[in-house]
Amino acid sequence: MKKHFGIISYLIAALFCIVGNATAMQSQVGNTLNVKSYGAKGDGVSDDTKAIQQCFDEAKKSDKATVFFPAGDYLLTAPIQYTNRDAFSIEIYGEKGKSKLMTKKFTSFFMLKGNQQPSGTAIIHDLSIIGYNPPFSASHPFYDKPGMYVFGIALFNLSNINIYNMTIRDVYGEGIYVVHDKRGKASTDVNARQVKIVNNQLLNCWGLHPSSSGGYQDEYGDGIYLSNVTGAQIRNNIVKNDLNVTKQFGRAGIVLEFNTENCIVDRNKVSGYDRDIHIEGDLGGHTISNNTLTGSEIGIFTSLVCQERPTPNPIKVVNNYISNAGIPLNNSFTRVTPMGSRALLSLHGDWKKSRINTILSKNKVVYDNTSDYTSKVLVMTWISYVNLNNNTFSQSVAANKKLSLVFGYEIGDLLNNSFTNIGDVKFDGVKVKGEKIVTGSRKGNIKTANTVSNLKF
Repeated sequence: MKKHFGIISYLIAALFCIVGNATAMQSQVGNTLNVKSYGAKGDGVSDDTKAIQQCFDEAKKSDKATVFFPAGDYLLTAPIQYTNRDAFSIEIYGEKGKSKLMTKKFTSFFMLKGNQQPSGTAIIHDLSIIGYNPPFSASHPFYDKPGMYVFGIALFNLSNINIYNMTIRDVYGEGIYVVHDKRGKASTDVNARQVKIVNNQLLNCWGLHPSSSGGYQDEYGDGIYLSNVTGAQIRNNIVKNDLNVTKQFGRAGIVLEFNTENCIVDRNKVSGYDRDIHIEGDLGGHTISNNTLTGSEIGIFTSLVCQERPTPNPIKVVNNYISNAGIPLNNSFTRVTPMGSRALLSLHGDWKKSRINTILSKNKVVYDNTSDYTSKVLVMTWISYVNLNNNTFSQSVAANKKLSLVFGYEIGDLLNNSFTNIGDVKFDGVKVKGEKIVTGSRKGNIKTANTVSNLKF
């Protein structure tokens, strides 16, 4: 019996050996590359840049490759670059919470680039990226310097992108950056069509260039930046610049810029930026929903669109919580957006053009008197026929700050909104060529006795 057991044990061990070799062969055929096989140490002391770059250079030889980072602390001194002009797919991943890329220098981490007519795919997940970005001070080494910024992940000219379960922290510049080389000069034909950025944490990724000397003013400092994308999904991310730690606003938490269209920004928590969500030079059609936007004097900011369309493509802003809560009192943070545009909801667009009929529904816009707020305007809209439905605009009685709501152009529907302890609610649409202030339905709106308005509710 013992003899037979020994033979069986031997056969089982041999079978496992065969299966193990088969798995290894299968990974090799599928071009799964382990950075440690190329000499990366992952000990947090050795410079792993060269070894990891060699691994990515090898990955370029295949049209479909996977790069794996086993558990470890990988020290970088220069960005890992991957450029491929062909149709390709690359997956980059690690062991969640155990695989970390770090630096002690001012450097980007991943920079991937495809063809001018995008056809590449990048899937990046389950890694931690830790940059070098000291708290703000008068001697901060990078603050307000033109072009002086780096990337956690920068993706240029790709068609399909999936980034999930990433932690990116302490990057001065851009946490996640998705763009086409030509940006605003590109046509929508080169837009990325499949973009998902889901379940990531962008922590203390910030930067600021408030002056205009030596380059573009206000050019960097975002958690997530997208341009040249159609139908992107940005969901369930935490984008937090902890003002008590960094001592300065970043530029914007989430940016939708040049030629972006029909994107979904949903269930994110964003805090600590000059603007938590910034939309500009886009093509409209976005849904901004179920987000918690705090620690900023501008929760959502929209500016002019990139180009006009034959028919409007309005934005939907639905069920968001927007508040200045979390801004330290009596701070000296730099505000880049001019005071005339600072409001928790600051929506702008050409009169009677692409942004008309924008929908504001079920949002809670709240002034918190325990946090700083330099503006006297809580909400401003300069878009024609904005529809206001079931929103709450409020401050506590104890706050007693004289705040205004300014609706600059005609309103579409005005239904079931609540205005609580707001000093002045101005509907100025009557100034626009003699048209009605409210052109759609108006009913169910309520205001407290201490709220003054030029419109009867």
